[in-house]
Amino acid sequence: MNLNTPSAPGAKTPRAIPPSIQCQTEAACRLITRVTGDTLRAIHLYGSAVAGGLKPNSDIDLLVTICQPLTETQRATLMQELLALASPPGASAETRALEGTVVLYSQLVPWCCPPSRDCLLYPSDAAD
Repeated sequence: MNLNTPSAPGAKTPRAIPPSIQCQTEAACRLITRVTGDTLRAIHLYGSAVAGGLKPNSDIDLLVTICQPLTETQRATLMQELLALASPPGASAETRALEGTVVLYSQLVPWCCPPSRDCLLYPSDAAD
């Protein structure tokens, strides 16, 4: 999955994924793609990683858009396997905390406020 290619007409060309998080981000995207299958619409990297403010303890923020709600099995698999790819803030020089937010496309188009969402992972909470 190439997160550097804009998919929508008129979309801005995104900044490159910072090299320090590229492998972990791509692994998380492969996992999300495998678990969500045909229901996946998009994965967006957002937050400090693309805003230019990535710090040593910053997490990796992924916004996932799907067409059908996650099943309990999909949700549990994503949480467990994303936790395996992540580390609590500052615990590892190689991996970072991951935060995944999943939204339904039907809750975004047409826009309604607030959209429903699932927060998949708060690694700092998981370490407690």
